[in-house]
Amino acid sequence: MAGRGGHRKTTWKKGRKPPHKRPKGSRNKKTILKEAIGLKSWDTLKEFVEGEGAGKLVSEMKKLKGKNYVHAMQSILEFVKPKLSRIDAKVDAKVTDLTKLDITFE
Repeated sequence: MAGRGGHRKTTWKKGRKPPHKRPKGSRNKKTILKEAIGLKSWDTLKEFVEGEGAGKLVSEMKKLKGKNYVHAMQSILEFVKPKLSRIDAKVDAKVTDLTKLDITFE
Protein backbone atom coordinates (compact mmCIF):
# COMPACT_ATOMS: atom_id res chain seq x y z
CA MET A 1 0.00 0.00 0.00
CA ALA A 2 1.40 3.36 -0.98
CA GLY A 3 2.00 5.85 1.79
CA ARG A 4 1.75 3.30 4.61
CA GLY A 5 5.21 1.83 4.60
CA GLY A 6 4.47 -0.85 2.01
CA HIS A 7 6.06 -1.33 -1.36
CA ARG A 8 4.41 -0.13 -4.49
CA LYS A 9 5.29 -0.99 -8.02
CA THR A 10 6.34 1.90 -10.22
CA THR A 11 7.53 2.08 -13.77
CA TRP A 12 10.58 4.13 -12.83
CA LYS A 13 13.47 3.81 -10.44
CA LYS A 14 14.60 6.27 -7.79
CA GLY A 15 16.96 8.90 -9.21
CA ARG A 16 15.46 8.75 -12.70
CA LYS A 17 12.80 10.93 -14.25
CA PRO A 18 9.24 9.67 -13.90
CA PRO A 19 7.46 8.76 -17.14
CA HIS A 20 5.39 11.42 -18.88
CA LYS A 21 1.63 11.20 -18.80
CA ARG A 22 1.41 11.58 -22.56
CA PRO A 23 3.90 10.09 -24.98
CA LYS A 24 6.10 12.62 -26.74
CA GLY A 25 4.49 13.87 -29.93
CA SER A 26 0.95 12.82 -29.03
CA ARG A 27 -1.84 15.34 -29.53
CA ASN A 28 -3.52 17.16 -26.63
CA LYS A 29 -7.29 17.65 -26.26
CA LYS A 30 -7.32 21.08 -27.92
CA THR A 31 -5.52 19.80 -31.00
CA ILE A 32 -7.86 16.80 -31.24
CA LEU A 33 -10.88 19.15 -30.98
CA LYS A 34 -9.45 21.47 -33.63
CA GLU A 35 -8.89 18.56 -36.01
CA ALA A 36 -12.34 17.07 -35.31
CA ILE A 37 -13.99 20.35 -36.31
CA GLY A 38 -11.84 20.37 -39.44
CA LEU A 39 -9.81 23.49 -38.74
CA LYS A 40 -6.26 23.88 -39.94
CA SER A 41 -4.84 26.57 -37.60
CA TRP A 42 -5.51 28.34 -34.33
CA ASP A 43 -6.60 31.48 -36.22
CA THR A 44 -9.36 29.55 -37.98
CA LEU A 45 -10.38 28.06 -34.61
CA LYS A 46 -10.67 31.58 -33.19
CA GLU A 47 -12.83 32.62 -36.14
CA PHE A 48 -15.02 29.53 -35.65
CA VAL A 49 -15.49 30.24 -31.93
CA GLU A 50 -16.37 33.89 -32.58
CA GLY A 51 -18.70 33.09 -35.48
CA GLU A 52 -20.44 29.76 -35.99
CA GLY A 53 -19.47 28.44 -32.54
CA ALA A 54 -20.94 31.48 -30.79
CA GLY A 55 -24.20 31.10 -32.71
CA LYS A 56 -24.48 27.44 -31.77
CA LEU A 57 -23.72 28.24 -28.12
CA VAL A 58 -26.51 30.83 -28.03
CA SER A 59 -29.03 28.46 -29.65
CA GLU A 60 -28.11 25.63 -27.25
CA MET A 61 -28.34 27.92 -24.22
CA LYS A 62 -31.82 29.04 -25.30
CA LYS A 63 -32.92 25.40 -25.04
CA LEU A 64 -31.75 25.09 -21.41
CA LYS A 65 -34.12 25.56 -18.48
CA GLY A 66 -33.75 26.00 -14.72
CA LYS A 67 -30.55 24.84 -13.02
CA ASN A 68 -28.91 23.77 -16.28
CA TYR A 69 -29.29 27.30 -17.66
CA VAL A 70 -27.93 28.88 -14.47
CA HIS A 71 -24.87 26.58 -14.42
CA ALA A 72 -24.12 27.23 -18.10
CA MET A 73 -24.53 30.98 -17.65
CA GLN A 74 -22.24 31.02 -14.61
CA SER A 75 -19.56 29.08 -16.45
CA ILE A 76 -19.37 31.55 -19.35
CA LEU A 77 -20.14 34.76 -17.44
CA GLU A 78 -16.59 35.20 -16.17
CA PHE A 79 -15.35 35.39 -19.78
CA VAL A 80 -17.74 38.28 -20.48
CA LYS A 81 -17.65 40.21 -17.20
CA PRO A 82 -14.57 39.79 -15.00
CA LYS A 83 -15.02 39.00 -11.32
CA LEU A 84 -14.65 41.92 -8.96
CA SER A 85 -12.08 41.70 -6.22
CA ARG A 86 -13.03 42.29 -2.62
CA ILE A 87 -12.00 45.49 -0.90
CA ASP A 88 -11.73 46.27 2.78
CA ALA A 89 -13.19 49.61 3.77
CA LYS A 90 -13.77 51.39 7.05
CA VAL A 91 -17.17 53.02 6.97
CA ASP A 92 -18.42 55.65 9.40
CA ALA A 93 -22.12 56.37 9.16
CA LYS A 94 -24.17 58.96 11.01
CA VAL A 95 -27.92 59.06 10.84
CA THR A 96 -29.17 62.56 11.64
CA ASP A 97 -32.50 62.29 9.95
CA LEU A 98 -34.44 59.27 8.70
CA THR A 99 -34.39 60.77 5.21
CA LYS A 100 -30.64 61.64 5.30
CA LEU A 101 -27.69 59.31 5.65
CA ASP A 102 -24.13 60.66 5.74
CA ILE A 103 -21.53 58.02 4.90
CA THR A 104 -17.78 58.56 4.68
CA PHE A 105 -15.25 56.05 3.36
CA GLU A 106 -11.64 56.02 4.51
